[in-house]
Amino acid sequence: MDLHPNGPWVTQQARHLCWSLEAGGVRPKVLPRDSDSKVSLSFDPVLADEGIATLRTPYRTLPDTARRERVVGLAARSGAHC
Repeated sequence: MDLHPNGPWVTQQARHLCWSLEAGGVRPKVLPRDSDSKVSLSFDPVLADEGIATLRTPYRTLPDTARRERVVGLAARSGAHC
């Protein structure tokens, strides 16, 4: 794990996510994401090439983002598809 992730690292993680989802037969349509500066301009096109739209959460929506991440985590552990 990278202790200091940057834009290129996050974009590479998006590629790995797409490969993992494809290998698992999962085809999500939307990925909510925050407005972190580490999510560079190259992040969204990687997902768009796979048919995944990104929805940016409004600035400073930490409580809502945390709730959403818990729901996604619960869905992933239960085996639900995106």
